[in-house]
Amino acid sequence: MNPLAVVTGASSGIGRAFAIELATRGYDLILVARSEAKLGELAEGIHAESGVNVTVHAADLTKKKSLNTLLRYLKDKPISLLINNAGVATIGAFCERKPARLEEEILLNINAVVQLTRAALPGMVLRNEGQVINIASSAAFQPTAYFSNYAASKAHILSLTLALNDEVGDSGVFLQAVCPGPVETGFEDYAADGQLSAPRALFIKPETVVKQSLSDLSKRKEVSIPALHHRLVLRAGRLLPTSVSRLAMRFSGKQLFD
Repeated sequence: MNPLAVVTGASSGIGRAFAIELATRGYDLILVARSEAKLGELAEGIHAESGVNVTVHAADLTKKKSLNTLLRYLKDKPISLLINNAGVATIGAFCERKPARLEEEILLNINAVVQLTRAALPGMVLRNEGQVINIASSAAFQPTAYFSNYAASKAHILSLTLALNDEVGDSGVFLQAVCPGPVETGFEDYAADGQLSAPRALFIKPETVVKQSLSDLSKRKEVSIPALHHRLVLRAGRLLPTSVSRLAMRFSGKQLFD
């Protein structure tokens, strides 16, 4: 019997890359995203290529009814690996962001992750096996002007991941937070309404994120930072006084929208 993985935000980007990679490793899959058509196309391709069982579940995780339907569907399923990848960002001056977008960010980046993890974790603990990968961000490590609500949501996920490891680590269950910098997903264009002008050299491919995450997971590294240049930037930021680091982030954030 193949192990079972659940991947949210599976129709594109990092989620899609996780689905494809996990299939090559023999996982049966439950793929979750809003677009049933995109999920169906992906599932057909994966099954044809690898032969694993792939189930799709179309859901908008910002909607309570849709999220609860998914939670009921997953109840009692022997999930070996949960990938909480679905996320959204509102990037730019906070006072100019629409309240509905800010709420969407909290519901998807925090609430959906918390509820899905809560649904999967007890069964994992009972079986003494299971892993959860939460996609956070390099923005999780410090307050980030012009990324304020997004960075705060990812800081929540980073803190949650580490705290849950302290709670359930003795059971054999393990959680990881993945904290990449910019990734080539198109995510940033939606997040900034097409106004973001980040240097393309900073971006890495979704496949890079996935391979590093799974490699780090096999070594039980609870924080995975996928690219060397992302790790160097974060390390440099930690060496600076907090006031200087925040000033630098404020300046660089503002420059992205000039």
